[in-house]
Amino acid sequence: MPPPRIPKKYLSPDERFRIISLRLQQKSWVEIDCETGEKKSTSRNIVNHFLWHGTYHDLPKPGRMRKWDDRALRRLARAVLTDPTAIIQELAQEATLDSGENAVKKALKGLKFGVFRVKKKFWLSKDAMKMRRQWCLKKKEWAEGDWRNIIWCDEVRIEVGLKSGPLCIRRRRGTALWPRYIIPTFHSGWFDVSFWTAYTYGSRTPLIFLRRRTPEEYERKNDRGGLNATQYRDEVLAPHLIPYWKKLQRDSRGLYFMQDGAGPHRAKKIKGFLEKSEIQILSWPSSSPDLNPIENVWHMLKQRLGKRFRKRHSRPQTEEELMRAAQEEWEHIPQTVLDSWVDSIPQRIKEVLRAHGGHTKW
Repeated sequence: MPPPRIPKKYLSPDERFRIISLRLQQKSWVEIDCETGEKKSTSRNIVNHFLWHGTYHDLPKPGRMRKWDDRALRRLARAVLTDPTAIIQELAQEATLDSGENAVKKALKGLKFGVFRVKKKFWLSKDAMKMRRQWCLKKKEWAEGDWRNIIWCDEVRIEVGLKSGPLCIRRRRGTALWPRYIIPTFHSGWFDVSFWTAYTYGSRTPLIFLRRRTPEEYERKNDRGGLNATQYRDEVLAPHLIPYWKKLQRDSRGLYFMQDGAGPHRAKKIKGFLEKSEIQILSWPSSSPDLNPIENVWHMLKQRLGKRFRKRHSRPQTEEELMRAAQEEWEHIPQTVLDSWVDSIPQRIKEVLRAHGGHTKW
Protein backbone atom coordinates (compact mmCIF):
# COMPACT_ATOMS: atom_id res chain seq x y z
CA MET A 1 0.00 0.00 0.00
CA PRO A 2 1.22 3.54 -0.72
CA PRO A 3 2.05 5.64 2.33
CA PRO A 4 -0.82 7.77 3.66
CA ARG A 5 -1.02 11.22 2.16
CA ILE A 6 0.05 13.99 4.50
CA PRO A 7 -2.71 16.60 4.80
CA LYS A 8 -1.97 20.02 3.38
CA LYS A 9 -0.85 22.53 6.00
CA TYR A 10 -2.93 25.68 6.27
CA LEU A 11 -1.07 28.95 6.84
CA SER A 12 -2.86 31.82 8.51
CA PRO A 13 -3.03 35.24 6.80
CA ASP A 14 -0.44 36.58 9.26
CA GLU A 15 2.02 33.83 8.34
CA ARG A 16 1.50 34.45 4.63
CA PHE A 17 1.96 38.21 5.12
CA ARG A 18 5.25 37.61 6.93
CA ILE A 19 6.60 35.45 4.06
CA ILE A 20 5.66 38.10 1.48
CA SER A 21 7.22 40.86 3.60
CA LEU A 22 10.49 38.95 3.90
CA ARG A 23 10.57 38.39 0.13
CA LEU A 24 9.94 42.07 -0.55
CA GLN A 25 12.93 42.81 1.69
CA GLN A 26 15.09 40.95 -0.86
CA LYS A 27 15.48 37.91 1.41
CA SER A 28 16.50 34.69 -0.33
CA TRP A 29 14.33 31.57 -0.21
CA VAL A 30 16.86 29.90 2.12
CA GLU A 31 16.75 32.83 4.53
CA ILE A 32 12.94 32.83 4.48
CA ASP A 33 12.99 29.10 5.18
CA CYS A 34 15.26 29.62 8.20
CA GLU A 35 13.12 32.41 9.67
CA THR A 36 9.67 30.90 9.09
CA GLY A 37 10.38 27.17 9.09
CA GLU A 38 8.35 26.67 5.91
CA LYS A 39 9.50 24.80 2.82
CA LYS A 40 10.94 26.78 -0.07
CA SER A 41 8.15 25.56 -2.38
CA THR A 42 5.49 26.73 0.07
CA SER A 43 7.01 30.20 0.35
CA ARG A 44 7.41 30.47 -3.42
CA ASN A 45 3.75 29.48 -4.03
CA ILE A 46 2.53 32.12 -1.59
CA VAL A 47 4.64 34.86 -3.19
CA ASN A 48 3.59 33.85 -6.71
CA HIS A 49 -0.07 33.86 -5.61
CA PHE A 50 0.40 37.40 -4.31
CA LEU A 51 2.11 38.58 -7.52
CA TRP A 52 -0.56 37.09 -9.79
CA HIS A 53 -3.72 37.99 -7.84
CA GLY A 54 -2.63 40.95 -5.67
CA THR A 55 -3.76 39.26 -2.43
CA TYR A 56 -2.43 36.64 -0.05
CA HIS A 57 -5.96 35.44 0.88
CA ASP A 58 -7.60 32.40 -0.70
CA LEU A 59 -9.59 33.13 -3.82
CA PRO A 60 -13.34 32.42 -3.80
CA LYS A 61 -13.98 28.87 -4.82
CA PRO A 62 -15.87 28.24 -8.08
CA GLY A 63 -19.46 27.02 -7.88
CA ARG A 64 -23.02 28.16 -7.79
CA MET A 65 -23.54 31.68 -6.42
CA ARG A 66 -25.48 32.15 -3.21
CA LYS A 67 -29.18 32.61 -3.72
CA TRP A 68 -29.53 35.04 -0.82
CA ASP A 69 -27.26 37.87 0.23
CA ASP A 70 -26.35 38.77 3.80
CA ARG A 71 -29.30 41.15 4.10
CA ALA A 72 -31.79 38.38 3.25
CA LEU A 73 -30.18 36.08 5.81
CA ARG A 74 -30.41 38.78 8.46
CA ARG A 75 -34.12 39.22 7.68
CA LEU A 76 -34.62 35.48 8.07
CA ALA A 77 -32.77 35.42 11.39
CA ARG A 78 -34.82 38.39 12.61
CA ALA A 79 -38.05 36.61 11.64
CA VAL A 80 -37.02 33.52 13.66
CA LEU A 81 -36.09 35.58 16.71
CA THR A 82 -39.39 37.47 16.49
CA ASP A 83 -41.54 34.31 16.31
CA PRO A 84 -39.69 31.08 17.22
CA THR A 85 -42.87 29.02 16.68
CA ALA A 86 -43.41 30.12 13.05
CA ILE A 87 -43.44 27.47 10.33
CA ILE A 88 -41.20 27.55 7.25
CA GLN A 89 -43.76 29.22 4.98
CA GLU A 90 -44.43 31.99 7.52
CA LEU A 91 -40.71 32.63 7.96
CA ALA A 92 -40.16 32.89 4.20
CA GLN A 93 -43.11 35.28 3.88
CA GLU A 94 -41.98 37.42 6.81
CA ALA A 95 -38.42 37.65 5.42
CA THR A 96 -39.77 38.31 1.86
CA LEU A 97 -37.93 35.30 0.45
CA ASP A 98 -39.14 33.71 -2.77
CA SER A 99 -37.73 30.21 -2.19
CA GLY A 100 -38.83 26.69 -1.46
CA GLU A 101 -38.94 24.98 1.92
CA ASN A 102 -35.67 23.10 1.42
CA ALA A 103 -33.79 26.32 0.66
CA VAL A 104 -35.18 28.00 3.79
CA LYS A 105 -34.32 24.95 5.92
CA LYS A 106 -30.77 24.95 4.57
CA ALA A 107 -30.41 28.66 5.29
CA LEU A 108 -31.70 28.17 8.85
CA LYS A 109 -29.18 25.38 9.35
CA GLY A 110 -26.43 27.69 8.14
CA LEU A 111 -27.60 30.32 10.65
CA LYS A 112 -27.29 27.69 13.44
CA PHE A 113 -31.03 27.52 14.10
CA GLY A 114 -32.52 24.14 14.99
CA VAL A 115 -35.88 22.75 16.17
CA PHE A 116 -36.00 22.04 19.91
CA ARG A 117 -38.63 21.38 22.52
CA VAL A 118 -39.58 24.31 24.71
CA LYS A 119 -38.36 24.04 28.29
CA LYS A 120 -40.96 24.72 30.99
CA LYS A 121 -39.60 26.78 33.85
CA PHE A 122 -41.21 28.34 36.88
CA TRP A 123 -42.20 31.97 36.54
CA LEU A 124 -39.58 34.33 38.03
CA SER A 125 -40.33 37.95 38.83
CA LYS A 126 -37.56 40.49 39.33
CA ASP A 127 -38.07 40.38 43.09
CA ALA A 128 -37.85 36.58 43.08
CA MET A 129 -34.61 36.69 41.09
CA LYS A 130 -33.16 39.19 43.56
CA MET A 131 -34.14 37.01 46.55
CA ARG A 132 -32.69 33.90 44.91
CA ARG A 133 -29.39 35.66 44.30
CA GLN A 134 -29.20 37.00 47.86
CA TRP A 135 -29.96 33.56 49.29
CA CYS A 136 -27.28 31.91 47.14
CA LEU A 137 -24.72 34.52 48.17
CA LYS A 138 -25.35 33.59 51.81
CA LYS A 139 -25.22 29.85 51.22
CA LYS A 140 -22.35 29.62 48.72
CA GLU A 141 -19.84 29.10 51.56
CA TRP A 142 -21.66 26.02 52.85
CA ALA A 143 -19.64 22.82 52.51
CA GLU A 144 -20.89 19.57 51.01
CA GLY A 145 -21.38 18.11 54.48
CA ASP A 146 -23.71 20.94 55.50
CA TRP A 147 -26.16 20.10 52.71
CA ARG A 148 -26.11 16.44 53.74
CA ASN A 149 -27.68 17.40 57.10
CA ILE A 150 -30.89 18.72 55.53
CA ILE A 151 -34.17 16.83 55.34
CA TRP A 152 -35.84 17.65 52.03
CA CYS A 153 -39.61 17.21 51.81
CA ASP A 154 -42.33 17.98 49.31
CA GLU A 155 -45.66 16.84 47.90
CA VAL A 156 -46.43 15.62 44.40
CA ARG A 157 -49.64 14.94 42.50
CA ILE A 158 -49.62 12.31 39.80
CA GLU A 159 -52.11 12.00 36.97
CA VAL A 160 -52.52 9.01 34.70
CA GLY A 161 -53.85 10.08 31.31
CA LEU A 162 -53.04 11.57 27.92
CA LYS A 163 -51.36 14.97 27.69
CA SER A 164 -50.70 17.29 24.82
CA GLY A 165 -47.32 17.04 23.17
CA PRO A 166 -44.49 19.52 23.79
CA LEU A 167 -44.23 22.75 21.84
CA CYS A 168 -41.29 22.97 19.42
CA ILE A 169 -39.52 26.18 18.43
CA ARG A 170 -36.54 27.25 16.36
CA ARG A 171 -33.50 28.54 18.25
CA ARG A 172 -29.73 28.29 18.39
CA ARG A 173 -27.91 25.84 20.63
CA GLY A 174 -27.04 27.18 24.04
CA THR A 175 -30.09 29.48 24.20
CA ALA A 176 -32.57 27.09 25.85
CA LEU A 177 -32.86 29.21 29.02
CA TRP A 178 -33.37 32.56 27.28
CA PRO A 179 -36.66 34.11 28.53
CA ARG A 180 -38.13 34.22 25.01
CA TYR A 181 -37.70 30.44 24.68
CA ILE A 182 -39.26 29.44 28.04
CA ILE A 183 -42.87 28.62 28.89
CA PRO A 184 -43.54 29.71 32.50
CA THR A 185 -45.44 27.22 34.64
CA PHE A 186 -47.65 28.05 37.60
CA HIS A 187 -49.26 26.09 40.43
CA SER A 188 -52.13 24.54 38.51
CA GLY A 189 -53.36 21.23 37.18
CA TRP A 190 -55.37 18.22 38.34
CA PHE A 191 -53.80 14.98 39.52
CA ASP A 192 -55.43 11.79 40.68
CA VAL A 193 -53.20 10.82 43.61
CA SER A 194 -51.01 12.90 45.90
CA PHE A 195 -47.94 11.80 47.88
CA TRP A 196 -45.54 13.24 50.42
CA THR A 197 -42.03 12.12 51.20
CA ALA A 198 -38.87 13.28 52.93
CA TYR A 199 -35.30 12.27 52.33
CA THR A 200 -31.76 13.20 53.25
CA TYR A 201 -28.31 11.97 52.38
CA GLY A 202 -28.29 8.22 52.96
CA SER A 203 -31.96 7.62 53.88
CA ARG A 204 -35.57 8.38 52.98
CA THR A 205 -39.14 7.80 54.11
CA PRO A 206 -41.74 5.77 52.21
CA LEU A 207 -44.20 7.54 49.95
CA ILE A 208 -47.03 8.83 52.13
CA PHE A 209 -50.46 8.91 50.48
CA LEU A 210 -52.34 12.19 50.94
CA ARG A 211 -56.06 11.59 50.98
CA ARG A 212 -58.60 14.10 49.73
CA ARG A 213 -60.61 15.61 52.54
CA THR A 214 -64.34 14.96 52.69
CA PRO A 215 -66.89 17.79 52.27
CA GLU A 216 -67.46 17.70 56.02
CA GLU A 217 -63.82 18.73 56.52
CA TYR A 218 -63.98 21.76 54.21
CA GLU A 219 -63.00 24.96 56.03
CA ARG A 220 -64.22 27.55 53.54
CA LYS A 221 -66.69 28.00 50.74
CA ASN A 222 -64.27 27.47 47.84
CA ASP A 223 -62.41 24.60 49.53
CA ARG A 224 -61.55 21.82 47.04
CA GLY A 225 -60.43 19.20 49.48
CA GLY A 226 -56.68 19.48 48.92
CA LEU A 227 -53.98 19.44 51.57
CA ASN A 228 -54.42 22.11 54.23
CA ALA A 229 -52.40 23.06 57.29
CA THR A 230 -54.39 20.93 59.72
CA GLN A 231 -54.10 17.79 57.61
CA TYR A 232 -50.43 18.53 56.96
CA ARG A 233 -49.72 18.73 60.68
CA ASP A 234 -51.88 15.82 61.88
CA GLU A 235 -51.37 13.32 59.02
CA VAL A 236 -47.87 14.12 57.76
CA LEU A 237 -45.63 15.96 60.19
CA ALA A 238 -46.69 14.37 63.47
CA PRO A 239 -46.82 10.69 62.41
CA HIS A 240 -44.03 10.68 59.82
CA LEU A 241 -41.64 13.62 60.02
CA ILE A 242 -41.18 13.71 63.80
CA PRO A 243 -40.10 10.03 64.12
CA TYR A 244 -37.82 10.43 61.09
CA TRP A 245 -36.29 13.59 62.57
CA LYS A 246 -35.63 11.93 65.95
CA LYS A 247 -34.08 8.91 64.27
CA LEU A 248 -31.65 11.09 62.29
CA GLN A 249 -30.94 13.37 65.24
CA ARG A 250 -29.39 10.46 67.13
CA ASP A 251 -26.84 9.97 64.33
CA SER A 252 -25.91 13.58 63.48
CA ARG A 253 -26.24 17.12 64.76
CA GLY A 254 -27.09 20.35 63.02
CA LEU A 255 -30.11 18.99 61.16
CA TYR A 256 -32.32 21.33 59.16
CA PHE A 257 -35.80 20.79 57.76
CA MET A 258 -36.54 22.21 54.31
CA GLN A 259 -39.99 22.84 52.86
CA ASP A 260 -41.01 25.18 50.06
CA GLY A 261 -43.41 28.11 50.30
CA ALA A 262 -46.66 26.22 49.63
CA GLY A 263 -49.74 27.49 51.47
CA PRO A 264 -49.97 24.75 54.13
CA HIS A 265 -46.24 25.08 54.86
CA ARG A 266 -46.51 28.79 55.66
CA ALA A 267 -49.43 28.51 58.10
CA LYS A 268 -48.93 29.82 61.65
CA LYS A 269 -49.97 26.51 63.19
CA ILE A 270 -47.26 24.72 61.19
CA LYS A 271 -44.56 27.16 62.27
CA GLY A 272 -45.71 26.85 65.90
CA PHE A 273 -45.77 23.05 65.68
CA LEU A 274 -42.22 22.88 64.27
CA GLU A 275 -40.89 25.32 66.87
CA LYS A 276 -42.52 23.32 69.64
CA SER A 277 -40.93 20.15 68.26
CA GLU A 278 -37.52 21.92 68.20
CA ILE A 279 -37.09 21.45 64.45
CA GLN A 280 -34.78 23.91 62.71
CA ILE A 281 -36.28 25.26 59.49
CA LEU A 282 -34.03 26.16 56.57
CA SER A 283 -34.97 29.50 55.00
CA TRP A 284 -35.84 29.06 51.34
CA PRO A 285 -36.24 31.57 48.49
CA SER A 286 -39.54 31.62 46.64
CA SER A 287 -39.89 30.24 43.10
CA SER A 288 -36.77 28.08 43.39
CA PRO A 289 -37.63 24.49 42.44
CA ASP A 290 -34.33 24.24 40.55
CA LEU A 291 -32.46 24.52 43.86
CA ASN A 292 -34.52 21.78 45.50
CA PRO A 293 -33.13 18.27 44.81
CA ILE A 294 -36.46 16.64 45.62
CA GLU A 295 -37.87 18.10 42.40
CA ASN A 296 -35.45 15.82 40.54
CA VAL A 297 -36.80 12.94 42.61
CA TRP A 298 -40.36 13.63 41.47
CA HIS A 299 -39.21 13.97 37.86
CA MET A 300 -37.52 10.56 37.97
CA LEU A 301 -40.53 8.98 39.69
CA LYS A 302 -42.88 10.31 37.00
CA GLN A 303 -40.53 9.10 34.29
CA ARG A 304 -40.46 5.59 35.76
CA LEU A 305 -44.24 5.54 36.07
CA GLY A 306 -44.58 6.86 32.52
CA LYS A 307 -42.47 3.98 31.19
CA ARG A 308 -44.44 1.54 33.30
CA PHE A 309 -47.79 2.82 32.03
CA ARG A 310 -46.74 3.47 28.44
CA LYS A 311 -49.14 0.92 27.06
CA ARG A 312 -52.81 1.69 27.58
CA HIS A 313 -53.72 -1.75 28.92
CA SER A 314 -51.01 -1.47 31.62
CA ARG A 315 -52.36 1.73 33.16
CA PRO A 316 -53.87 1.50 36.65
CA GLN A 317 -57.63 1.54 36.92
CA THR A 318 -57.90 2.48 40.61
CA GLU A 319 -56.11 4.69 43.10
CA GLU A 320 -54.88 1.62 44.96
CA GLU A 321 -53.12 0.31 41.84
CA LEU A 322 -51.45 3.67 41.22
CA MET A 323 -50.38 3.92 44.88
CA ARG A 324 -48.89 0.44 44.78
CA ALA A 325 -47.05 1.12 41.51
CA ALA A 326 -45.69 4.46 42.77
CA GLN A 327 -44.43 2.86 45.99
CA GLU A 328 -42.67 0.11 44.04
CA GLU A 329 -40.99 2.56 41.68
CA TRP A 330 -40.00 4.76 44.63
CA GLU A 331 -38.26 1.84 46.32
CA HIS A 332 -36.42 0.96 43.09
CA ILE A 333 -34.79 4.40 42.77
CA PRO A 334 -31.19 3.92 43.99
CA GLN A 335 -30.23 5.90 47.09
CA THR A 336 -26.95 6.82 45.41
CA VAL A 337 -28.92 8.79 42.80
CA LEU A 338 -30.74 10.72 45.52
CA ASP A 339 -27.45 11.42 47.29
CA SER A 340 -25.86 12.74 44.08
CA TRP A 341 -28.61 15.35 43.80
CA VAL A 342 -27.90 16.51 47.35
CA ASP A 343 -24.20 16.87 46.51
CA SER A 344 -25.13 18.97 43.46
CA ILE A 345 -26.48 21.87 45.56
CA PRO A 346 -23.18 23.87 45.52
CA GLN A 347 -23.09 23.62 41.72
CA ARG A 348 -26.72 24.77 41.51
CA ILE A 349 -25.92 27.80 43.65
CA LYS A 350 -23.03 28.71 41.35
CA GLU A 351 -25.30 28.49 38.31
CA VAL A 352 -27.96 30.70 39.93
CA LEU A 353 -25.33 33.32 40.73
CA ARG A 354 -23.96 33.06 37.20
CA ALA A 355 -27.51 33.64 35.86
CA HIS A 356 -28.02 36.61 38.27
CA GLY A 357 -30.91 34.80 39.93
CA GLY A 358 -32.42 33.56 36.67
CA HIS A 359 -33.24 30.10 35.40
CA THR A 360 -30.78 27.21 35.42
CA LYS A 361 -30.68 23.81 33.74
CA TRP A 362 -31.80 21.99 36.91
